[in-house]
Amino acid sequence: ISSQAVLGLFITSNDPVGLLFSNCVMSIASLLSASILRINYYNAWIIKRKLVLAAKIDSMTGLWNRKRINDITNEDLLLEDSTILMIDIDNFKSINDNNGHDFGDKAILDTVDFLKKSFPIANIVRYGGDEFLIIISENMKLSKIKINLNANYSRDDITYSIGVAYGNKNENIYGIIKRADIALYKSKET
Repeated sequence: ISSQAVLGLFITSNDPVGLLFSNCVMSIASLLSASILRINYYNAWIIKRKLVLAAKIDSMTGLWNRKRINDITNEDLLLEDSTILMIDIDNFKSINDNNGHDFGDKAILDTVDFLKKSFPIANIVRYGGDEFLIIISENMKLSKIKINLNANYSRDDITYSIGVAYGNKNENIYGIIKRADIALYKSKET
C-alpha cells in the first residue's frame, strides 16, 4: 500500500479455511483488476476516438476540416459522379482589417449557414481560413448550383468566388480539388 493507491494484496495463512478465503479474495481481486483494466482500456479507446474526430472538425464552425479529406477515397464517394465547389470569401483580409476579427468570424459563420442551406445534403469542409469545399455526390449542373446559391444568399456586404470541378473516374479527390482551385482563381480574375 502506498500513499496514493493500493498496489497489491498479500494474504498468508496456515489454516485451510484461511487459505480458501485467501484464494477467494485473490480470485475476486483478479476479476476486479481485469475489469478495471478493461474499463480503462475502453475509456482510453473512447478518448482516442474522440481526439481523432476532434482533430478533423473545425472548432469554430463545426464543419469537417482539411484533414478529413484524407479519409475520403474513391470507395467512399463515387468521384466520377461528384461535383466539387471551392468557395472563397472575397477580400476576407480587408473585411477583418477594416471591421475587426469579430466581424470576420461572423462572416465565416454566416457563410457556413448560407452553404448549409444551399447544399443541405453535401459534405461541407472548411478547407482554409476563408475557403470552403462543397462535395456533392452527384454531378450537379452549373445552373442548379447558381439557383441554390442565389436562393439562400442574404448578405450584401460579402461576395464569393467559386470554382467548380466535376469528378471523373481517372482522378482522385486531390486532382478534382486542384481543378476546383484553378477554377476558383480564374473566377477571381473576372
